[in-house]
Amino acid sequence: MPTPYVRQLKLGPMDNFVYLVGPQDGPEVVVVDPAWDVPAIEAAVAQDGKRVVGAFVSHCHGDHINGLEELLSRHDVPVYAQAEEVAFSSDLRKRGGDALKPLRAGDAVPVG
Repeated sequence: MPTPYVRQLKLGPMDNFVYLVGPQDGPEVVVVDPAWDVPAIEAAVAQDGKRVVGAFVSHCHGDHINGLEELLSRHDVPVYAQAEEVAFSSDLRKRGGDALKPLRAGDAVPVG
């Protein structure tokens, strides 16, 4: 198994964790829970020589998705979320729009 790249960013007034995840030896990353400070997320991605190819939403609380619209305005990428969260949250559907890709248990999303 390839070595994973994982970078943790602590952002916003609530000190939320945003993660960048991808292969260590490749340029692609996904952003997990894009919130608060999209320019800081992009700066970390660029600093590590990576590029954003997608986003994951762990759950639909506002402090985990409040950067989603800005991220999508800058990057044309899919946004993966649990199908139940997509069905439940009108805020997630509004912020994610057509980029939302509902996932079910056992689904795999390759990165890298």
